[in-house]
Amino acid sequence: ASVEPSRCNGCGDCARVCPFLAITLAPRGGVGKLALIDTLLCTGCGNCVSACPVKAVQVSSATDEAIKAQMRAALSNHPISQSPHHLIFACEWSGYAAAEIAGKLRLDYPANTRIIRVNCTGRLQPGLLLKALELGAASAMVLGCAPGVCHYEQGNEHAAAVFDQAHTLGNLMGFEERLHLKWIAADDGEGFARTVKEFVERRKTADG
Repeated sequence: ASVEPSRCNGCGDCARVCPFLAITLAPRGGVGKLALIDTLLCTGCGNCVSACPVKAVQVSSATDEAIKAQMRAALSNHPISQSPHHLIFACEWSGYAAAEIAGKLRLDYPANTRIIRVNCTGRLQPGLLLKALELGAASAMVLGCAPGVCHYEQGNEHAAAVFDQAHTLGNLMGFEERLHLKWIAADDGEGFARTVKEFVERRKTADG
């Protein structure tokens, strides 16, 4: 991760959520503070990105714009005759790994689902989840590591907090119950296929 000094307001939110103590606050010209990231300690989980209120922090391999571009690509060129697409934000250490196993086992799950791979679900922000619905996704699900086994220690806990914010805002915006959060093991291909089927069926039933 890297910090844009001109944006950073020295609030320290990024340092508080970093599970690896890679971020410190340093005096900046005698006025305020600046977040500094130790690249030897940083693992690129992205928890700091979602916590930053002024978008001063980014992970170059997974910027907000890059994730939005993936969402647009996943939802584009989709015939009206087909069922609406559902987006799955899958942690590469659990949800995405389980999806790969499901593929190798040739397990069946709805074809109108699209997977957005993220390095950690803690990288997500409420705005990104709501953006998926604004772009036309029928629903969106966050699929991450189970509590206690997160590759980035507290990434899934942070993801749960982000999801709660997005869910509350989504309901206020008229996106009632179109966001979902599930934990899954990296080696559970069958669980992935089952979860996705239930996810799509639940939305289909809600839409009548």
